[in-house]
Amino acid sequence: MKRLLCLFLIVAMLLSIGVIFAACDKPIDLLQKEENNQKIEYEYSTESNRVTLNMRDATVDEKAIYDASDVTLIITNVRRSENGVIFYLEAKNNSNAFREIKGDNYVVNGVSMIQGSFSRKLDAYESSKIEFYLDAALLEMMGVKTIGQLDISVSVLDQDGNVLDENAVATITTSEYGYVHTHSFKGDVLFDEAGVLIVLLEISLGGSDDTGMFLYFLNNTDKTLDVAFKNVTINGWTIAVNDLQATLFPGLHTVEFIDLRYREDIGLRKPNDIQNVYYDVTVKDQQGAVVFDKTRLGYFPGNAEYVENIEIAGQTLYEDDDLQVVHTDTILSGNFPSFEFYFKNASDRTITVVIEDFKINDVEHSGSINRLLYAGVQYKQYLSLYSSDRVSGKDPWTVTAVLRVYDEQNNIIKEAPISFTVDK
Repeated sequence: MKRLLCLFLIVAMLLSIGVIFAACDKPIDLLQKEENNQKIEYEYSTESNRVTLNMRDATVDEKAIYDASDVTLIITNVRRSENGVIFYLEAKNNSNAFREIKGDNYVVNGVSMIQGSFSRKLDAYESSKIEFYLDAALLEMMGVKTIGQLDISVSVLDQDGNVLDENAVATITTSEYGYVHTHSFKGDVLFDEAGVLIVLLEISLGGSDDTGMFLYFLNNTDKTLDVAFKNVTINGWTIAVNDLQATLFPGLHTVEFIDLRYREDIGLRKPNDIQNVYYDVTVKDQQGAVVFDKTRLGYFPGNAEYVENIEIAGQTLYEDDDLQVVHTDTILSGNFPSFEFYFKNASDRTITVVIEDFKINDVEHSGSINRLLYAGVQYKQYLSLYSSDRVSGKDPWTVTAVLRVYDEQNNIIKEAPISFTVDK
């Protein structure tokens, strides 16, 4: 089946060794924070996993929210749109030298959004308008009914890229400041270690724009942590378009999204088709020290009615008792041909499969595949190749490459040339 390549979209558990985490069947303890006399509440209950977005109109007073390193950042307006909330800023360079201002790590009402950023390059004494947008669907998923406070991490650089100021907090308060926000989430606990809570809120297998897993993250420590949720497999298939890498500030929470747009490739049409989900979790502190690292944690909904029956059609490039590699699809577009490959690790050990050194009719092309495959896992991936030289020769094209397979100690255990033909 041919597919158009898309850009990545936006944002009862078993841990391995048999440790069981039950679904959230009772509210977790309420966590309360007091910041600048504003009370923020976090609550988890089984009553609802969605809060209807009914964003009340907020206003702001025009004022400077950042003034350092020769740069002033002013909030001028906020407006609710059909699809979210738009903030209007003005950045001013007050010096006779180049400055660049960057903003990211948005925190709304104490909720870390981990969404979006802005950047402006300013010549001497230049001013520039800035607009940035917070998505309504994400605000809804985060349980944000109205925006009372928005914190932005601001950095300023000079012309040579030297950092003049870094991660300074610029705070916007609106007319809704002081509103008490209660966030209720329902779901299954996937991870609860090292002060980090990860909850599966929902698996949506609807349209292409919202097909995926919605995960809730809470950092219940007093330190900033980097959390990786990665190498997700469903029913023995690796189909997640993205891994999650989230920076969680102390005491804050967020909702993130894993894209499963290719679920039809493995016959997933409804959540009840899911028999098992495996995933890896790594937690690091800001110095890069590993706080927690565990592979192949598992979630088992127990939907035994699903029967896998996936037919793999294409040109077999490599096959033995441990590994199968098949070329399954081609998309041709000028100098950017794209090829889909299917992999099956039939062995009982973890391997990394690499395909590189691509040539088309002896013309070298850039592009490679490098994928970790756990025991028994299947995987499909599209790869786009590029060359500045035009491919010459008559049909069909001959595509060649080198397959290398590595064990967990990074030793090469298989190496073989592969080739296939393509009719233009």
